[in-house]
Amino acid sequence: MPNYWKIAPGRQATYWRECFENHCIAINWLNHLDLSKLSVEEIQLHLHDHEEGAAGSARAIQAFVESIQPGDLIFANSGKTRCKGIGTVTSAYLHPKHRKNPFRNQDYNAQVRLVDWQVDATVDLPAHFFNIPTVQPLSLKQVAQIKRAYIDQYPKLTPILDQLLPAGFDTSHSTPDPLNNDPQDPETSEFNPTDQDERTAILQSVKVRQGQAAFRNALLTHFQSRCAISGCTVVELLEAAHIHPYRGTKDHHLENGLLLRADLHTLFDLWLLAIHPKTFRVLLAPHVANDPDYQPLENQLVRFPKNVKPNAQALEARYREFLERS
Repeated sequence: MPNYWKIAPGRQATYWRECFENHCIAINWLNHLDLSKLSVEEIQLHLHDHEEGAAGSARAIQAFVESIQPGDLIFANSGKTRCKGIGTVTSAYLHPKHRKNPFRNQDYNAQVRLVDWQVDATVDLPAHFFNIPTVQPLSLKQVAQIKRAYIDQYPKLTPILDQLLPAGFDTSHSTPDPLNNDPQDPETSEFNPTDQDERTAILQSVKVRQGQAAFRNALLTHFQSRCAISGCTVVELLEAAHIHPYRGTKDHHLENGLLLRADLHTLFDLWLLAIHPKTFRVLLAPHVANDPDYQPLENQLVRFPKNVKPNAQALEARYREFLERS
């Protein structure tokens, strides 16, 4: 049974026609490199060096290069609510100089998979149907919904869709999504109220740290009551964040502290925000970087006081962990 993937041919499917006419799907990252020779971490470092993407982009790239297989189906999406076409993957990953790559040696969209496009029609889907990452696996439930939408709007495509997606194919389970660790379906599962607190320890630790008044007061003085990332000066919203996760009072050290606005502190603790240990610039997880409220913070230079710099070892360890989780 094939796997199903949505891949965006550019923002709002800008390059859909170009990909369709050249029988391929392409991603527009690091167009001078053979990505098959790089690890996820190496890809992320290249992305940062060339300012070409957020931290989680490396995982999408790796899926495009390694996880997709000939015979898998590609659904070309435009934004979160529209599908532009469907096709079958017919090649392995083609690097930018591969002789079979129709976009070889061009300076954009040079990372390619060949595709036999069998559906070239646009269909609208429910709000937020697709996730933000450029490359994303689709569940069987999503695929069934796409098929129904196409048949409803384009009845003449039924034979092709039945060939690609045989009638009655199993939609009782979903393909695991590596970006979603919660298998429960809020639309079908039963809600049973309980007093048991099942929130993760990281969220509980955020609550505890807000009460560490002495450490916070020291950081307020150290950072002149200004968020190190956003510049926010509303003191009530500023919190003391630990670079090396809090394990005891020894971690209450200025070299291990950041003064962050409450929402940025939460992102930092949930490994959705990091600071590059050499450039001191902000890195965001892809879905955070694509949010209009947080997009301006991507690559933002962190404001550290001149008299005390962050502990390099703690910052490096935090950054490495962020890459592994992205």
